[in-house]
Amino acid sequence: MHMILTFNKEEYGTMHLFKNASTTAEALFFFDDLFYSFNGSCEQGFSIIITPNSGHLKFWSETLRKLKKMEFVEKNSYKPLRRNKPKCLVNWKQTIQGAQCLWQMLQKCGFTKLNLKYLNQDPVENLFSQIRNHGHQNTNPTSYLFGTSFKAILTCNLTSKHSISANCEKDKESFFYR
Repeated sequence: MHMILTFNKEEYGTMHLFKNASTTAEALFFFDDLFYSFNGSCEQGFSIIITPNSGHLKFWSETLRKLKKMEFVEKNSYKPLRRNKPKCLVNWKQTIQGAQCLWQMLQKCGFTKLNLKYLNQDPVENLFSQIRNHGHQNTNPTSYLFGTSFKAILTCNLTSKHSISANCEKDKESFFYR
């Protein structure tokens, strides 16, 4: 994104944006909304809980149409990338389609809500972080060390929801710790 920011003594700052900066901003907001439709809170527009009236399905349908039209282009020629294309667009489509399919199956079974927080990887990352930190030198455990660390964490440290050096959100859920 091209941006020029100027300062002088009379003004705090004036921002001048090139015309294509608004397109970049629009793309950033689009992916921000998409991310928060899976991992957000009510303050961010979407709750992480899908209900028949939550708006997730409509948003995801529109998002799939947009993602199908998107492609990465070369910097200078603006030609679409044919080789070494980033997989994120395909992966987002699969994630959306998987969530839609799961929600439809759950509704057929009588469910009225789906909390997407249970589908993210933060609890798994927290567990692996605890395993790596077990013994303070378990950064690359063998299968045997992994098993013994897993058993120790399960029996001794189950009340600790978050590893100190974890690189993911603290797991705020409590159903597993009761």
